[in-house]
Order: sequence, then C-alpha cells, then structure tokens
Amino acid sequence: MPLLAVSGGVAAASLAGLPLTIGFFKDEALFTTALHKSWFFAGLMVLGASFTLAYTWRFWAGLFLGRTIGASRPLSFNLMLPILVTGVAFLVKGYASPGDGFSGGVIAASGVLLQYVAFGYRRAERSLPVRYAPAAALGGLAAALIIAFAPLLGGEPILTHQPEPGSLAIYLGTVELVGAFAFDVAIFVLVFGFVIAVITAIAGTSTREER
Repeated sequence: MPLLAVSGGVAAASLAGLPLTIGFFKDEALFTTALHKSWFFAGLMVLGASFTLAYTWRFWAGLFLGRTIGASRPLSFNLMLPILVTGVAFLVKGYASPGDGFSGGVIAASGVLLQYVAFGYRRAERSLPVRYAPAAALGGLAAALIIAFAPLLGGEPILTHQPEPGSLAIYLGTVELVGAFAFDVAIFVLVFGFVIAVITAIAGTSTREER
C-alpha cells in the first residue's frame, strides 16, 4: 500500500497545515488574523493546530506504521464526544447563527442514543449516567421558567431579556452573556435530558417485556 500511504500522508499533512501544503496557506491567514486580534486568540490557534497535528499523525501512523494491539472501543463510543461538541456549538452560536438550544440539545442527545443502538440498553445504562436525565430535564425546565417569568417581578413582559438592546454586555470570548443565551442553555439541558429520559424509559420497558 505505498501509494495509499503516500497519498494519505499528503492529505493528513494538508489537514494539519504543514508547510508546502494547501492547508498551510489557509492556516497562515488564520494565524495572521488571530495574531492581529490578540495573543490570546493566537495561543488558541496554536493549541488547536497542535491537536490537529497530533490526531492526524495518530490516524496516519496507526494505519500505515503499526498494527492494532489489543481490543479497541467500537466506533460508536468514539463518535459520542464529537456529537456532544457539535450540540454545544449549536447552543453557543445559536443566538447569532443557525441553531439554538433546542437543536443543540437534540444533537447532543443523539450522541448518547447512539450508544443504545450500538450496545443495547443494559450496557449503555451501566457505562453512561443516564439515570440523571430526568433530573436534568426538570432542572432545565425550572431554569427556563424562572428566566421566562422573572421579568414579571420588575413589571416587564414575559421573556424580557437583560441587558437591554444597546446596553453594555459581558462577553466570554465571542459569546455574549445575555438573558437569551441563559434561556437557550436551559432549553438545551431540558431537551437533552428529556430525550434521553424518554428513550431510556422506552428501552427499559422493552427489555423487561423481553424477559
């Protein structure tokens, strides 16, 4: 497989942004922009590039330089974390881009539900803290209701978020910490917990009937 190893190595090098590859020019522009922004963002870019280089090397070396030693975890388990990260990304950028807390909660829950499909009810329940899903759903619902109805105490309409438009807001990176974002977080937790709780209940009922 020499040809496949070389072509895979070139693709991995480009993905990692190594010099003399197409990916290098893309990363160079991003690094320049981040450096003009602040040293903090430049540091984050370096950290992200390091992770990219590490996992692309592991991917390529694992395929062409060695052999699998011992049992590996099923792919479905390894996919759970990226799915959860995607759900959180939908939550974080939902107030300014396509996506929101509801969509993010559904996406994140699908990563957990994938474990039920791959491993079955009993193993998934043992390996994941799904028993806390109902409590998470209730907590998210309570938080959403409090955020929605709290403005009534100040004589404002329901779902009036603070700070008001045009006022100074607090930022965490590029995330604007406003009432709408807090409400989206509550919806995310509510949907995430509710979907998992419902599927867990259905799977548990099916398992008991099979017995």
